Amino acid sequence: MNHALILTGASFSYPEDYHITEVPVRGTGAHRIASHMRETGEWDIEVLDFVDAWTIEELKDFVDSRVSSSTKWIGFSVFFTYSPFSELTIVTKHNAIAKYVKEKYPWIKTVVGANKLVNVVRHRHMDYYSIGNGEHAIVALCEYFVGRNPEPIVKVMTNPLDLIDMHGVKFNIIDCFRDYPAYPHRNPKTSYEERDFIKSHEVLTMELSRGCIFKCTFCDYAPLGVRGDNSREVGNFKEELVENYEKWGVTHYCLADETANASSGYISKFADAVRTLPFQPQFHGFIRGDLFVRRKQQDWDNMIDMGFTSHSMGLETFNHAAGKSIHKGFSPLQLQEGLLQGEEYFRSNVLPGNHYTCTISMIAGLPHETFESLDNTERWLNKYWQNQITMHPLYISQHVTNGIDAVSEIERDPSKYGYTYREMGLYDKAFMRFADHNGEFAFEGYSQWESLSIKEKYNLIDVENTTKEILKDRAAETKSLVWVHPSGDYDYIDMVEWAAKFQNNRVIELNRPESQSGWHMGWYKQHGYTDLREVYNGNPPIITSSDVGRYYDFIDNYKKDKMNWYK
Repeated sequence: MNHALILTGASFSYPEDYHITEVPVRGTGAHRIASHMRETGEWDIEVLDFVDAWTIEELKDFVDSRVSSSTKWIGFSVFFTYSPFSELTIVTKHNAIAKYVKEKYPWIKTVVGANKLVNVVRHRHMDYYSIGNGEHAIVALCEYFVGRNPEPIVKVMTNPLDLIDMHGVKFNIIDCFRDYPAYPHRNPKTSYEERDFIKSHEVLTMELSRGCIFKCTFCDYAPLGVRGDNSREVGNFKEELVENYEKWGVTHYCLADETANASSGYISKFADAVRTLPFQPQFHGFIRGDLFVRRKQQDWDNMIDMGFTSHSMGLETFNHAAGKSIHKGFSPLQLQEGLLQGEEYFRSNVLPGNHYTCTISMIAGLPHETFESLDNTERWLNKYWQNQITMHPLYISQHVTNGIDAVSEIERDPSKYGYTYREMGLYDKAFMRFADHNGEFAFEGYSQWESLSIKEKYNLIDVENTTKEILKDRAAETKSLVWVHPSGDYDYIDMVEWAAKFQNNRVIELNRPESQSGWHMGWYKQHGYTDLREVYNGNPPIITSSDVGRYYDFIDNYKKDKMNWYK
């Protein structure tokens, strides 16, 4: 039996400086790959979760306890770790272990996987970088590792993001999107093992479909524009739910779908499957607002019966012209009216044991957006929407030429949409440095910024200048340019500030903990909130330091169980 390990997990602070915007979650992609390869009957692949909760020495001990002559490769999986200019803590740990493996076990190959190259460009000591949904690519790679087939298609690229501290650095990239596409995927069923130590309070991740049928102007999250039926087979959907319930007692899920309500047919067939179950699951996932409002009870009753009553909805704007510019041109008035109708209907009809919540995501700085329209949006949201809202300043990446990652239409040609660039001033640099280093900036940190004196703000520039030579990366160079809106009335810095002030005001004026959403289901379940409706009906509990300690007990027990598995 061939053997491999995968180390994974999202970035979070442990055990100090934890804040409730973070939820330690399992690496969905890692478990999907491991499960996929186990099905061949030739591979034993073990996954280690919550990497940020392990010290480097603990990770070395884990690797030493598992490696044998049968170990062919060790994988590292990340998600949402956009940091091309410096290493996040989780990346530092990955790099340390990869280096350790190369020195102590030179026959073992190292592989890192993510949805985007930009998420893993700071990884070192890697033989391969697998970018995209990797089921087919990992099969090809494993066949190569055991000597059956030649090396998979590899694109050798040097400094693909053009970072000034990475000249000459080569990357062996497996482009899953183009060379080994795994979408649609009819059977993405993930099976967990006893040595994963899944607990009943956990929220696992699963897929209904793969790829998005839309191509919003601002979006760079591939695969986009997928045509035809991209959903999974209903049989393995039901099998996955039943297996996780019978083995681990799990009933709560986050959906990885880019647009989980893309088709009424999908929702109907999965709702029919859930109706036959002896238990009631709960789902949280991304949905498109205009489809939600247009279809109304055509979808709503099926979603309620399915348990898909916790939503994240990217509306982006209530400015009609701005919406049209990004291919979301539904009437804002009809959208607002439909949102309130939907909220009332779901709250009134949600099944016992399930809850309703809806996070709205908005973008500040789209074409045609004005301060007046943003202020109107703020007034409506503060008056009518008590659920969570996230307001993001429009981000236009300046690293769009690597040929691997998807590129949004705005990023491909900002000038086509009227965006220009300007140099940062001293105030801008001080402001952005404060924002980048304040984990709660988008929620309550803006008031801290406002409380600083002018001298304190500009003192941050001294820190910037003294560390610039030490960093020697492209952070200062790239961040010295910010986009200017087509109107000329504002720029990226203005939108970062406006969005932060918006979130800050929501927390202070509405007493709404904006950092808590449907993603926190596992947190609340662990703390005894069996009926999550009381959490999401506008009165979420205050998270205390003792609550944090209890949550870490779960992770600490996982670590102990994991290390004692073979003893």
